[in-house]
Amino acid sequence: MSQDLRTGYFAGVSCYIIWGMLPLYLVLIRHVGAIDIVAHRVIWSVPTGLALLLLANRWGELVAVLKSAQFKWLALSSSLIAVNWLLYVWAIEQERILEASLGYFLNPLVNVLVGTVFLSERLRKLQWVAIAIAAVAVLVETVSLGRLPWIALCLATSFSAYGLVRKRLKVDVRIGFTIEVLFLVPFALIWLAYLGATAQPVM
Repeated sequence: MSQDLRTGYFAGVSCYIIWGMLPLYLVLIRHVGAIDIVAHRVIWSVPTGLALLLLANRWGELVAVLKSAQFKWLALSSSLIAVNWLLYVWAIEQERILEASLGYFLNPLVNVLVGTVFLSERLRKLQWVAIAIAAVAVLVETVSLGRLPWIALCLATSFSAYGLVRKRLKVDVRIGFTIEVLFLVPFALIWLAYLGATAQPVM
């Protein structure tokens, strides 16, 4: 196994552990509004993104993307990921963790649909079997939920749409991430300024 592959596996497993633990953290701070949390996530993502670019020495590529037609598409992807983040945090705060989690179980199925329809990808027979098993699992969870899982559907579709836009762009993930949060920073600052101006508690 190559070093890149080992690094990839380690990064993937680490991300899923962090994402899996995230609801526990959000429950602890659920007295803070969902918009407040996402606003801070956006603001503090900027120095993180810039640090990643500094370490990778990708400043030239960043400038090139800012001057290209891809820039406006990153505005679309930033909107999609902002909706996804905000809805997820709100769902956790409303104690609808199961429905939020269902969205990310549903997401691979939506990704398959997107890949088939928009990217002309084809699945092998064994992959169709795996998809069928996953679909049955999602159906069972949906029935046990007892209502239309609109949160799950919105999370899955917004994240799949985000993935489609980013795949079309083929922009380095660090550059794309940094530009996306830069798009969102003005909205985050306006929201926090509004909270301060109206004497509401600011995290």
